[in-house]
Amino acid sequence: MPVAERRQALLDAATTVIARDGVRAASTRAIVREAGMSLASFHYAFESHTELMRHVVERVLVDEVHSVTEVLAGAAELTEGPVTLPELLGAALDGFVAAVEADPAREQAILELHQYALREPELADLVRAEYAAYDEAAAGVLTAAAAATGTRWTRSVEELARYVVTLTDGLTTSWLSFRDPERISAAREYAVAGILQFSEPDPDA
Repeated sequence: MPVAERRQALLDAATTVIARDGVRAASTRAIVREAGMSLASFHYAFESHTELMRHVVERVLVDEVHSVTEVLAGAAELTEGPVTLPELLGAALDGFVAAVEADPAREQAILELHQYALREPELADLVRAEYAAYDEAAAGVLTAAAAATGTRWTRSVEELARYVVTLTDGLTTSWLSFRDPERISAAREYAVAGILQFSEPDPDA
C-alpha cells in the first residue's frame, strides 16, 4: 500500500475509534487494529502517535469549521428577503442546534479532541485557529443581519461574535448532556434575547 493511502487509512481508523470509543481509546494498537494493519506498518506512515493525532485533530476541526460556517451562511442567506433580526438570529441558532442533534457522537468526539489538543502544547494552536474561524463566521452573520434589518450593534461586531460562539458552545454541551428538546428550545430563546440586547435601530438605515 502506498504511504499516502496508508496514512489516509490510519486517519480514517483513528477518527472511527475516537467517534465510537473516545480519545482515550485511540491508542496506536487500537488504531492499527481498526485499520487492519500491523503495528510495524504504522511507522511507515507516521513517526509517532502524536503526529497522527495532530493530523486527526486538523482534519476534524477543519471539517467542523466548514460545517458551522455552512450553517451560518445558510442563515445569512435569509437576508435576501423580508425578515426580522430575531428571526435571523433564531434561524442561525436553529441550524446550529439541528447539526448537533443530527450527530451527537461526532460532536462529543470533537469536544474530546478539543480537550486532548489543549493538553498538548504542539496541538493547542489548532483549537485557537478553529475558534478564530468561528468568530469570523459569526461576525459575518451579525454584519449581514444588521444590514438587512436596519439595525446597528451597540458593541463591536468582533466582541459580539465571540459572545455568539460562547453561546453555541453552551447549546452544544446542553444538548449532549440532556438530549432534551424543550430545554434546548428554551436556551435558544434566551440566547437570541441575549444577543438582541446589544442591538438598536440604525437611524441611518
